[in-house]
Amino acid sequence: MGKLDRGSEMMLLRAGQCINGGNFSIRRSRLFEIGGFNPDQIGDYLIGDGESGLCKKIHQAGWRMAWVPDALVWHCQTVEKNATLKDLKRRYANNGVCLAYDAYRSQRPKFVGLTTRAAKQLVRAVIFKMLALPHRWQHCEPYYRYELSSLLHLAAARYFLRLIHDHNLRVLVLRKNWIED
Repeated sequence: MGKLDRGSEMMLLRAGQCINGGNFSIRRSRLFEIGGFNPDQIGDYLIGDGESGLCKKIHQAGWRMAWVPDALVWHCQTVEKNATLKDLKRRYANNGVCLAYDAYRSQRPKFVGLTTRAAKQLVRAVIFKMLALPHRWQHCEPYYRYELSSLLHLAAARYFLRLIHDHNLRVLVLRKNWIED
């Protein structure tokens, strides 16, 4: 699931292109300079966009980031844990959290905006769930695609609702430096 392959030639990444954390190398001084990774998980819940947020900060700073195909990373994942439907669902839900986190950080919507975003995400989650239902017993590709999309949007909706009610989470999301603060 974490495998990333951008081809056999070295290339500079464009804005919006990321490297997974398991394939990532950065100079310590540069990591400190950029403020570190945004949070992934604090306590029992995911609150941020981690490696994708770091890549976004690198692009925004105007730094170069490259894909180097000859670099070798051994990242141990087991089939029993990381190649399961349960883990895939977790990853999609995490992506929903990351999208909501990024939207709040970049646009800082107030109560009405957060409520509207939560409602839109919830509607999308229901639509995808309804699209999945006819395929539920077949366990075919459309079922999984719609079911996972539903989970992504549901996680984003829940996150927007948490932002409405949790002042501490809003403060954490807006934090700029995760190394020195």
